[in-house]
Amino acid sequence: MGGLGSGRWSVRGYLDDCISIDIRQWRREGCLRPGVRFTSVWDTAASPKQSISVEVEVNRLVLKYQWVPDGQERQDVELPILWTAAGCHYGGCRMWFQCPACYLRAAKLYLQASTFVCRTCSRLPYQSQSESRTDRAARKSARIRMQLQAGRNDAVSMLLRPKGMHRLTFDRLKKCLVEAETIRLLPFQKWLEKLR
Repeated sequence: MGGLGSGRWSVRGYLDDCISIDIRQWRREGCLRPGVRFTSVWDTAASPKQSISVEVEVNRLVLKYQWVPDGQERQDVELPILWTAAGCHYGGCRMWFQCPACYLRAAKLYLQASTFVCRTCSRLPYQSQSESRTDRAARKSARIRMQLQAGRNDAVSMLLRPKGMHRLTFDRLKKCLVEAETIRLLPFQKWLEKLR
């Protein structure tokens, strides 16, 4: 119980590294009309220059792409995926994929092996789920500094409110930045205390 190798460790990677398709993006681009054909292209570090051809039918998409299993030849894959529209409380509708593995609805599907599945079926974590408290604080600090249009080394006390930002928002973001910076610099402070 609790031996070597136990726990939730992911050796297969993270969701952030997977090729994904997003029905919300395709709807914004106006691609979800029956009879439409389009191509999506990815160019990521993990998978350089891959494309997928999509044919839209009534309540169904047909994905056509090539898959290369480890050490084997390319295989042509044709994957039909159902999609549905669900009404919203205040009008309009929201589009959803139906996961080919579990048949639950999902806004994004991720390429795993030769098929696209939902996040639950892929069983992969987000990279942020494996970060330490210090790393999360550093990422939060960088995000807030970007919102405040501040440099990486600018002192919090010297930050100026960006034009158009409400005073209460600015004060709240500054407070969050101080908290994130405190957590981020905690290991450094402990190291300095040991030197004394």
